[in-house]
Amino acid sequence: FPVDNVRKAASLGCCAIYAREDCVGTGLSRLDAFITFEALSRGCVSTTAHISIHNMCAWMMYTFGREDLRKTWIPQLASIEKLASCCITEPGAGSDAGSLNTAAKKSGNDLLLNSAKVTKN
Repeated sequence: FPVDNVRKAASLGCCAIYAREDCVGTGLSRLDAFITFEALSRGCVSTTAHISIHNMCAWMMYTFGREDLRKTWIPQLASIEKLASCCITEPGAGSDAGSLNTAAKKSGNDLLLNSAKVTKN
């Protein structure tokens, strides 16, 4: 994807859509985001795909991150100073997150993750 296109979208408030304005986000709803992504995809589908994933990551940070992490990272994600993405790999799952078998179990103060990963030699 062309990074300059993502920077232009960031200048329009498209890169931290779900985060509230107190963290320099746009505070839009899922419907607003859908309409925004649909309009952006008319110009460049690959840019829109990245912006959608970037927003998913920013939403996770905003929703589940500690306050200090939100205040540090959301402005950087909103401005595209930092780019966010995710990696989904399990045998047989492809990019279908609903098919993943990864499980997390609390063990004292820790989380135990059980998963199979795709590796290449």
